[in-house]
Amino acid sequence: MTVRTSELNVVVKGSGLPIVFLHGYGVDHRTFLPCEDVFTDDEPWQRIYVDLPGFGGSPAEGTAPNADAFLALIERFVDNRIDSRFAVVGNSFGAQLARHLVGAFRDRVVGAAFFSPVLVDPRDATLPEKVFPRSNRELRDRLDPVERALFRANAMDQSWGAWDRFARCVLPGLQVYDREFGELLRASFVPVERVEYEKGSVDIPALLITGRQDTIVGWSDQQILSRTYTRMDNVVLDACGHNPHVDRPVAFDSCFREWVRRVAAELRS
Repeated sequence: MTVRTSELNVVVKGSGLPIVFLHGYGVDHRTFLPCEDVFTDDEPWQRIYVDLPGFGGSPAEGTAPNADAFLALIERFVDNRIDSRFAVVGNSFGAQLARHLVGAFRDRVVGAAFFSPVLVDPRDATLPEKVFPRSNRELRDRLDPVERALFRANAMDQSWGAWDRFARCVLPGLQVYDREFGELLRASFVPVERVEYEKGSVDIPALLITGRQDTIVGWSDQQILSRTYTRMDNVVLDACGHNPHVDRPVAFDSCFREWVRRVAAELRS
């Protein structure tokens, strides 16, 4: 079910405990399609996939192009829409929004998962040495030049299977986001007030997945999250860039599936 609010395009699936999914820069809610594969119709989870302003089906109008405005918008969205306990999932830029929700609704958040999260301004991030993926000549010759360049820049795995995953969940967002708004957002990518979102240790089932070859946000800065999230599974995937669900789908699925199981166990305890 797709829901229009005054500001956001939201896709809702299932019913039960809400899980709020917040995507990264340049993509939209479809980047989380592999997560949907984990859930079945008979499980009590309501998945709330949000298109952030300027991305997917959400217009940029009415939202300032800076991280602080996004934080306020997402907090207001949750405050108005969810009155129960819930979990959060954040990818890249969306992970700092998810972390803000953990701090803002501390007593109600029962689980948190972060994929390739932004920890600092990407211009200041500790990045690994660039590793260029081995070219797939057959794939290279058959793809549109623009699509080929986007795929090569965003995927370590250059197989046809990886291309299918990229074309399904990453490329659609890259093709439609508001580029003018996006460029303004890049200049204000992290909040002005760089406070610790969580304000102390957090004792909930948590998951961190990073890619060892991620040259967009890196993986080493993110390790500090294990100090805050005392029950965090921390996975650094080799042969993996910024999109672990594209480069390492089996490992990604296993880690996410286990996190969902842990959150379910937490609710039963």
